[in-house]
Amino acid sequence: MFSRAPVDEQIQLTVKSNIVHYNLAGVVYYGDTHYTARFVDTDGRVWYNDGLTLGRRAQLERFIHDMDMMKDRAGKSCDILIYRRT
Repeated sequence: MFSRAPVDEQIQLTVKSNIVHYNLAGVVYYGDTHYTARFVDTDGRVWYNDGLTLGRRAQLERFIHDMDMMKDRAGKSCDILIYRRT
């Protein structure tokens, strides 16, 4: 059985007895045989890309604290979470 957990903006892992912190850096969404993505810059701004409509450009959406990262604009659920070490 598979269940979806909420997207955490920050996670921490214990590596060799040390706590290592990570911030959300990107989310990949999939649906209708098509991928879209969001990435989060180091200032917390969220950028959206749908290569079919935007090409190589990313469109600024808002700050990460002001949005739900679970679904993209078309309602596709998140499939891949990417974190960056802080």
